[in-house]
Amino acid sequence: MKVRTVGALAALGMLFTSYSVWSLTADAVRPGSGRERREWTERRDPPRTDSRTAATFTARGTLAMDARLGHERLPGGETLETFVLVNVRADDQASGRPSSRHLAIVVDRSGSMRGKRMTNAIAAAQGAVRRLADGDVVSVVDYAGFGHVLVEPTELGPDTRSRVDARIAGLTADGDTCISCGLETALELLQRRSGGVDRVLLVSDGEATTGVRDLAGMRRVADRVRSTGATVTTIGVDVDYNERMMTAIAEQTNGRHYFVQTPEALSAIFDQELSGLERTVAREAKVELELEPGVELLDAGGRSFQREGSRVSVALGSFAAGEERSVLARVRLTSTRGSEQPIARARLTYDDLTTGSRAESDGSLTALLTTDGSRSSLDPEVEERVQRSGAVTALNDANELFKAGDAAGAKRKVTAQLDEVRERRAVAVAAAPAPAKAGLSSRFDKEEAALGAAASAFAEPPPAATASPEAIRESKAALKRNAAEAADLAF
Repeated sequence: MKVRTVGALAALGMLFTSYSVWSLTADAVRPGSGRERREWTERRDPPRTDSRTAATFTARGTLAMDARLGHERLPGGETLETFVLVNVRADDQASGRPSSRHLAIVVDRSGSMRGKRMTNAIAAAQGAVRRLADGDVVSVVDYAGFGHVLVEPTELGPDTRSRVDARIAGLTADGDTCISCGLETALELLQRRSGGVDRVLLVSDGEATTGVRDLAGMRRVADRVRSTGATVTTIGVDVDYNERMMTAIAEQTNGRHYFVQTPEALSAIFDQELSGLERTVAREAKVELELEPGVELLDAGGRSFQREGSRVSVALGSFAAGEERSVLARVRLTSTRGSEQPIARARLTYDDLTTGSRAESDGSLTALLTTDGSRSSLDPEVEERVQRSGAVTALNDANELFKAGDAAGAKRKVTAQLDEVRERRAVAVAAAPAPAKAGLSSRFDKEEAALGAAASAFAEPPPAATASPEAIRESKAALKRNAAEAADLAF
């Protein structure tokens, strides 16, 4: 049965009101916010639905979609803000059918990679080739001042594996650092094939010294890679790479970012990413929000999105079994004076690798309107996601303050966010249904740990140029750890 708003369930929906405290300030809506609603014309199979109320719905499948409003009840006749949260989680027991898998390894071979860094990069790449199964495809790109295809896309087997291994062994380090050149060369290889699961592992130990060097430009390059369906995992080696650039590439392509303080840890990261690649159960996942007339998107919680009229599309890429991602949309609306306010219709589509077919599910979210000006507290799950977004912002902002020499300001930034997380955690966990308390508490634990570690790292001012190499290195490492923690929370 398709998920639809049912007026008769309005009273039942009120039973799910959470008890956290949240204050929203009314704001004026720009004129002309009314829009014609455009129905999807694609065929939709009915989702398997476990529960639904006006403000929440859950659709099960290889990818489960849990969608909810920030507030179940809103005051009628006012202009205000709320949230739409769509959480997507892959079944941790699912197993994908054999699918074409392509691992593209993109290795920095600039002069700074000489010695142990290049030795360990070679060992990690060779280990990945040994682990990949016969029939998987591997390619290797190296880059310095330009990108170079070291290994063309090659299907692994008894006759090809040793040849690929030998080519990787011949890598040498010399020259500048053109990260965009490496990505663009990998893009050319990705565009030659389609229909498989593509993962790019990008390794760098330094700042981009040529090619695209600005953040916006690098995001555009990464977005072109993402458009092929590929995910880019970025690995920053040691403490002299640009963490903002590397995290931006990963975020833009729904990938992860890692900080490797010692080159010896590279192999473990490669193994971890290969495990995820092998357990992929869905690809080309996308969440679409069709906003109802009078509802305006303000932001998508840091996610890249495309907007066409009232429809907002967020690409989420591939999912390994048990993997989870969410979309948090902040919206503004002018509520009517009736009993209900339609907010959005959420739709999830993806290639289901457990069945070999395209899958989709959808449902509608509707707020209940009050006549006395009251509103419900923020939903506990939404509260946690809002605080997580705040933690990501605080970590990144604090890094910039610290780089500018304001250690005290950096510490204040993360400490204030830590205090807020702790305060809102107590309220959210108390209001959550009993089965959800443990998972919610665990996610708050992760936020607190990241902010607490950052507060300790910013306890001392940035070291002077005359400080010991060890002190300078540790200061840089703290920034890299914070950026990696922020990227992990945002994932």
